[in-house]
Amino acid sequence: AARLIIVVAFRPRADGNAYYQTGCTMRRAPLTFVEAAEWYQKAALQGHRTAQYSLGVCHFKGVGVAESYSEGMTWYIKAAEQGQVDAQFNLGLCYRDGDGTEIDWSQAHAWFESAADQGDKKAKENTAALAALMTSAEIEQANQIRERFTNTRSNAAG
Repeated sequence: AARLIIVVAFRPRADGNAYYQTGCTMRRAPLTFVEAAEWYQKAALQGHRTAQYSLGVCHFKGVGVAESYSEGMTWYIKAAEQGQVDAQFNLGLCYRDGDGTEIDWSQAHAWFESAADQGDKKAKENTAALAALMTSAEIEQANQIRERFTNTRSNAAG
């Protein structure tokens, strides 16, 4: 019954942040990962970037939803394109390791560098480690990917 009260308390607002917070609440209660994923999805569909990231994690781990790396990638990309640092870092890992996508070091470098620019220390370390393995052409391609991403974000914001 307590869970129902929490859900009802958030329903009237019906905005992405309320849906996301409900998902967080559901995730902490026993046996409610499915409900948490449902609330994350509602918030994610409204463009809530942290909910998009959280839904991506759910899909990658098969928590509350069927495991699907491709669906997880979809949500990571949506969140990362909005500047969600954890999604950017995880995309770097996915492209570096080929989880949910083909290995693409230029994409990995671009996403790690985006996360590093926001102060993520592990992303900075991964950027440097990856750059040591890349050709200058791959690094240039990573810079172009990052430039397109940055321009897209600037245009969307303005």
